[in-house]
Amino acid sequence: MEQAIEVNPIISAELLHIAMVSFILGCFIFAFCGYFHMYVSPIIARWFKSLFFLDSQRDDLPELPEWDFAPAISHVRIIDNSVVPKQNKPYDWALEEDDYIN
Repeated sequence: MEQAIEVNPIISAELLHIAMVSFILGCFIFAFCGYFHMYVSPIIARWFKSLFFLDSQRDDLPELPEWDFAPAISHVRIIDNSVVPKQNKPYDWALEEDDYIN
């Protein structure tokens, strides 16, 4: 006489179905998050950083105003008078001695 082997499943069919669905959804979520991290978040990060740039720090050149080349002002005269006297010479480090105090 043959004895019938009784098999008890570890999990039910409903739990297996839920596990498979969650695994497949997890793979899709992982792939989407990887795509978002690799391709979308750098674009958003650059846009967010650009909000804090000054106009002078931007890569593109600033727009120049329209130049008005009016005639030269006749009553302005440049005075040729240097502020530093001519006899002052720059300091020569080659003439410095060991005990020299400036």
